[in-house]
Amino acid sequence: MTLVSPKYYLNPEIMESAYYLYHYTHNKKYLLMGKTFLDDLVKYCRTMSAFAELENIVTKISVK
Repeated sequence: MTLVSPKYYLNPEIMESAYYLYHYTHNKKYLLMGKTFLDDLVKYCRTMSAFAELENIVTKISVK
């Protein structure tokens, strides 16, 4: 497993996908997946006025 593109372009649709997976399967791991993603989005991408892309998901360096 090699990282091909370290950039994150602010595509939070994965949270919606996790919700739909939970809705149809009732598997709580998908709720945890969505919560983890939201928590990390707020922790690493939130700025004073909006959300910023990450230049590198490994180092958590945001685009300024």
